[in-house]
Amino acid sequence: MSNDFNFNAESQQTAAPANDFGWDSEFDFDDPDEFVILPPGEYGYVVRSFQRSHYDGGTAKDGHTIPPCPVAKIQIGIKTDKGDVVINDSFFINPNPINTKKMSGFFQSVGLATEGSKVKMAWWSDNLVGMAGRAKITNRKYNDKTYNNVSHYIKKG
Repeated sequence: MSNDFNFNAESQQTAAPANDFGWDSEFDFDDPDEFVILPPGEYGYVVRSFQRSHYDGGTAKDGHTIPPCPVAKIQIGIKTDKGDVVINDSFFINPNPINTKKMSGFFQSVGLATEGSKVKMAWWSDNLVGMAGRAKITNRKYNDKTYNNVSHYIKKG
């Protein structure tokens, strides 16, 4: 087996454009342990990313059983005076009312569903990333650390 790589090492030494990082770029230190913990309340957000995943099944924190199912993982971004806050949230895609209520709230929040109608899950929408909505944010403790948590999504209108 050969350890030869087919690339030009000299081209890797070239300067990166001003807005990109190169291998030898410098940046200002940003403390990874310093997260902005939001005071509980309602905040506007923008959907930053969406990812497909799968849950193998198990027991939720409140004791109910969650069967194996697809999971939609999103990141929402909230702009604050102290910087941008990113919150991860997950949606178990199954017919349990706990899950359908959360998904309904999210889709109403970004304007993709209306109360009293059938909800067409638009996870694959080209427009989902970048859509804006509002959410009630609370704090939760885990392993002696405090995290931002989406309590629920607030419908538009």
